[in-house]
Amino acid sequence: MKVPASALAALRAHRKRQDEFRKKFGPAYRADLDLIFANPDGTALRPNSVSSVVSLLFRRLNLPKGASLHSLRHSHGSHLLADGVPLPVVSERLGHSRCGRRRRSTRMRSEAKTTRRPCAGTNFNAAEPGIA
Repeated sequence: MKVPASALAALRAHRKRQDEFRKKFGPAYRADLDLIFANPDGTALRPNSVSSVVSLLFRRLNLPKGASLHSLRHSHGSHLLADGVPLPVVSERLGHSRCGRRRRSTRMRSEAKTTRRPCAGTNFNAAEPGIA
């Protein structure tokens, strides 16, 4: 996957800030977790904290009601599929263990649909119990 130069520059700047925290916390810094986005001491961010910050940002940006980190995640998956990324790759990227379990993520604009079947043995047109 190609990463824009601006994103790489932002990640490098972020790494420099993390290195400052590593020095400040010394051996107490949780470098063993190897997280890109972490608390100042290197520990994992709490999901509710991240969701709260994103929700606040969405409200400040006057995004439609219902916009969430989760909807952003699935929009990302839809864009990847529309760009021709194979479903198993998208499923893995979104953290789905089996691509056949998340057909809802494949619903997207008709022009983005492909004729190939990315997951062998998966029928994306059949109804699956528990998935609306």
